[in-house]
Amino acid sequence: MQYLKGRMNRATYWLCVGLFVALVVALNFLGPKARIPGEVILVFVCVPRLHDIGLSGWYFLIGIAVEILGLAVGFTLFPADQALIGIGIAAFLIALLLLWLGVRPGEVGPNAWGDPPGPGLQFKPAK
Repeated sequence: MQYLKGRMNRATYWLCVGLFVALVVALNFLGPKARIPGEVILVFVCVPRLHDIGLSGWYFLIGIAVEILGLAVGFTLFPADQALIGIGIAAFLIALLLLWLGVRPGEVGPNAWGDPPGPGLQFKPAK
């Protein structure tokens, strides 16, 4: 998992998030059986971005906790036909976290996860 040890700039992050969203939308048109492990894909996008802003990749677990909490709230506080309310709130909060990752500038100099990424799109893993 060498890729998860490096840093990712905002341009590369936004391209990856855009491709992820396009993939999810395309698979939703194929039917309910066409699913992807979204959390796994987002790990490979968010962890290097967290490293770029100087945070540990373990902060990704905040998004997972929000998702689990949204499911728990949705299915415990609301009737079954309204459970999507809690899930929708969780999805909105996760979208806000993804937005925050995309707008926050990375650290200027080297940090614990390496040198700052250069400008433009970069897909090479850390050395």
